[in-house]
Amino acid sequence: MKFTLTITLALVLSFSSFAQKHWEMIKSEMYTIEQINTEANNYFKNHYKGKGSGYKQFQRWLYFAKRDADVNGKINWRNNAFNEVNKFKKSTKRSGSSLAQRGQTLWTELGPTTRNPTSSWNPGVGRIECISVNPSNTNHILAGAPSGGVWSTLDQGVNWPPLTDKLSTLNILGCLISPNDVNTYLIGTDQGIFKSTDAGSSWTNVF
Repeated sequence: MKFTLTITLALVLSFSSFAQKHWEMIKSEMYTIEQINTEANNYFKNHYKGKGSGYKQFQRWLYFAKRDADVNGKINWRNNAFNEVNKFKKSTKRSGSSLAQRGQTLWTELGPTTRNPTSSWNPGVGRIECISVNPSNTNHILAGAPSGGVWSTLDQGVNWPPLTDKLSTLNILGCLISPNDVNTYLIGTDQGIFKSTDAGSSWTNVF
């Protein structure tokens, strides 16, 4: 009997999560984060918030949505950006302007390619969040990583000095070498946008 009641409760909670209006609002991309959050709060005010309710999943969505929102509190810019990227990819394929066809050197993986079994994590392994290449000098590259800061190279990747060790955050979300002044960098972080006019020697929080 106890087993049957447990299964029944799980099914009820599972079906109820699909009936929650805030998930429909998220999918529609017509509402602001504030409107969606208000609807979710009203729903969970009188509903179960435990395992299987969808409450934890919504809070996770809300956390990342607030970080990604535009000035109007909406996040549909991601889909718009995705569509523009796809348009660009299709146009480059049609015009035959790939790097290989133009005779330019392709990227080569440098490693590490093995795991260090001496700890629970693998030193030296991570992900790059953003890359910006100087359009007038491809030896000059800027790269940023989550929890790793911003690094630059002037010799096509032989040396990578760090540029943001003195910042209050190393969580880099975006980076850019200005096309108008190659000594001007812009980086996006979890604490705002920072600007450098001296190739990363110093930074100013501009937003």
